[in-house]
Amino acid sequence: MTEAVLADIHRWFEENIYRPLETQEPDAAIRQMFEGVSAYFQSGRRICLVGALALEETRNRFSAEVAHYFHRWLEALSAYFRRKGALPAQAKEIASYMIAGIQGAIIMARATNDVSQFPAILKMLEANCDKSCRA
Repeated sequence: MTEAVLADIHRWFEENIYRPLETQEPDAAIRQMFEGVSAYFQSGRRICLVGALALEETRNRFSAEVAHYFHRWLEALSAYFRRKGALPAQAKEIASYMIAGIQGAIIMARATNDVSQFPAILKMLEANCDKSCRA
């Protein structure tokens, strides 16, 4: 059952996050990513199952799927930052920071039982997207 759920998560992220980051006009693509992430994680009310699996003992059983989720997101978001003018190494670094920020926002919202933190952190991350490419 977990494999089916992971496949569904992958399909959703591929259609709503990864492909748009790689193909849409950059400003629309990043806006869609943040709106999509907010909707998918229900503004911090829903855990990241893939992230949770990465931390659990079941990680080894689903390591390929977990790694693929994060590598694919990193690849797509890096492509976005390269299109915005970042050098390849810089694009990967910024993308890693953004993904870690989103995942951290999910954890903070859940751990503190304060879902207002999730949209606030997403807003800060989104506001820093353009600045990051100029740094």
